[in-house]
Amino acid sequence: MSELAKNEFGEKWAAIEVKDAFLQHGTRFESFYCAFCDIPVSPVACYGDEFVKAPHFAKLKSDHADLCPYGKAGLVAYGINRKSTSATYKFEVDLPERLVPIRAARAGTTPKAIKPSPNYPSDDEIKTRVKDSAGNLEIANQYTTSLLRTLAAARRTALSQLYKLPEAKKLADDAKALNNFVFGELAKAPLKLYEEKTNYKNAFHGIGKKPWNGRFIYFGDAKASQSPTGFTLTAENGPPNEPPLTIRMPVSVHVKCDISHPVNLMERKTNECLLECIATDAKVYWFAYGALVLNEARDGYELRVELPEHIYVSTKKP
Repeated sequence: MSELAKNEFGEKWAAIEVKDAFLQHGTRFESFYCAFCDIPVSPVACYGDEFVKAPHFAKLKSDHADLCPYGKAGLVAYGINRKSTSATYKFEVDLPERLVPIRAARAGTTPKAIKPSPNYPSDDEIKTRVKDSAGNLEIANQYTTSLLRTLAAARRTALSQLYKLPEAKKLADDAKALNNFVFGELAKAPLKLYEEKTNYKNAFHGIGKKPWNGRFIYFGDAKASQSPTGFTLTAENGPPNEPPLTIRMPVSVHVKCDISHPVNLMERKTNECLLECIATDAKVYWFAYGALVLNEARDGYELRVELPEHIYVSTKKP
């Protein structure tokens, strides 16, 4: 299993970047080759909406060259020592560990590269390629993503597995103890939102509690309406006011987008979902990255979403 490959244009892509590009633009590449030894590889879990397992590249017929970091030499031969995230927790799922800036879309004008030679590159060439990509190899590429929806789906997958654990089933009659166990395990999974270190429990914040200071992944349900700059999602059952704490404050999520001309496939799908909810007067379930703050009138909270990758909406409850 490998995480870095070259496409038919000779560009280096991490497997998670391929998935992000598919979700964002609908991009599909024709072929991939190992970034270090040129053998043909196939993308796995890169094309599709669901988060089931970490995207990666699988070899087809040929083995990786012995000196390839994905071959017999391994990463350790180059002084690269990486932990496996799934071994840290009680559930078997590879969770993305970082939210990173999105990779720019291809211009589409790069000349198509010549298919690599069927022979392995020289040992010196492989070593040079590894040296040039050492920074990428030190951080497991499949553990990064630029899309909030991938983190939301990963969290859902992890929660589903945690509730099925034998330890969790023993606590089925005690809801408080069950939730303490499940979310205690979830807190062990690290997550970095750009430069902010957190974990899969603390990074996600339901809107029913008083907001933390800073930027987090908030979630809830709301009614959608169109606004001059895109959409507004309004949730009535927001954080408590202070004082008195018993009064709930509404939350408005302002989504900036071009409804007529979405910038990419991901924004188009968001628009379609929200327009459907408006037409049917249905609730929309949302995740949004940003800061939840009191508005100027101090009678409600608001969160402004400027980038398509920072919001995920669905008509189905997560």
